[in-house]
Amino acid sequence: MSTAADSATPMTAPEPTPAESFAAEFRFDRWPILTISVMALFVATYFGWQRDSAGAADELARLGAKNLALMVERGEWWRLISANLLHATRWHLFVNLLFLFNLGGPAEAAFRRLDYALLLVGSGLATTLVSTLLGASTSCGASGMVFGVWAALAIFGLRHRKLLPGRYRRYFLGSVIPYAALAFLVSQRTPGADVWGHAGGVAAGLVAGLVFPARLLAPDDRRRPLKIAALLTVPLLVAALSTLAPGSGPALAARPIQIQGLRLQVPQRWRQTLERREPRRHTVLFDNGGGVTLGVTAERLARATPLATVVDQFVTEELDTQLAANAMARTSDRSPELATLHGLATARLHVEAESDNYRAHAVFVLLTEAGWEYVLSFTSPAWLAADYAAIRDTILSSLTIATDSGRAPGAAGRP
Repeated sequence: MSTAADSATPMTAPEPTPAESFAAEFRFDRWPILTISVMALFVATYFGWQRDSAGAADELARLGAKNLALMVERGEWWRLISANLLHATRWHLFVNLLFLFNLGGPAEAAFRRLDYALLLVGSGLATTLVSTLLGASTSCGASGMVFGVWAALAIFGLRHRKLLPGRYRRYFLGSVIPYAALAFLVSQRTPGADVWGHAGGVAAGLVAGLVFPARLLAPDDRRRPLKIAALLTVPLLVAALSTLAPGSGPALAARPIQIQGLRLQVPQRWRQTLERREPRRHTVLFDNGGGVTLGVTAERLARATPLATVVDQFVTEELDTQLAANAMARTSDRSPELATLHGLATARLHVEAESDNYRAHAVFVLLTEAGWEYVLSFTSPAWLAADYAAIRDTILSSLTIATDSGRAPGAAGRP
């Protein structure tokens, strides 16, 4: 004979809620596969592609650092990605690796791995985009990506502070947030730091921290195929942009300038960096922001001087003096090329020079007219010389001499 107690169904414990599971199971012991892979990519880029080279701005630009002029004038939009992989020095690389290792592990434990991948890519792109629009001309490094991870972790800690186990709550609220704020403030006061790039990374990290759920609260991701497609689309879109024709240059956007009767067209986006007026000499310098410069000098001659003599005096009294002042030596030059430009006799000098960590290419065009000596100088890093030859020739093709070129220096129109 059985009793009611014998026939009762055994009681089972209720399934824990996602919040209870989160509070009980949250740990930092998840193997940070993606973080280590990204760190390995940075190391391979530095010692493989960069070959442990010193971080001169020109060399970094050649290798793929972010530079607006090269992106706009040469269509090299792939720099939006490559700039995040390069580092200026070993110390620069080490610091970013150290921070990424300490932050990436917790981020992979906090977020779903695919969301974490989107955080890294989004922070990197936001860094270079904001820096391109507002920041320094040439920059590189993964620090913006690091700040993105930092910001995302800070938001994660604030959003889930009531669910986090005590020691992890102290980590997020007592360590991540204060140190992230301190690091950002220090970066703003560090010479050479790309503050706008860091700000872009922070902005992307804040958005990711607000949008992406905690991994333990939402283990299943219904949008996984869409996110994978987004990750694949980024390099394809950048590659497509890089195949477009350059978006600026003398043929598309130019402005006229006049210096002591000499008139020519200068690319609209090139900025004037110098204008020096002296009693008998007027000099103007333009810079494209990518290491390419255009200089125009007009000097009143004391007497009628043959063009060959003007060239000799320029080489010995100005060119060699400037090279010595910049600790550079000529590595090759050719005899002046004599030509006629719009009916004006000109001499063209091609010069290559180098210092310990820089090789330059320069073309000087000299002419005399109505008692004035004019010198146009086109200088660039040696590796860019061929690419900017067409722009140089376009500028020269716009050159004319006004009929009133003999006026006094003070009467010249300002560019």
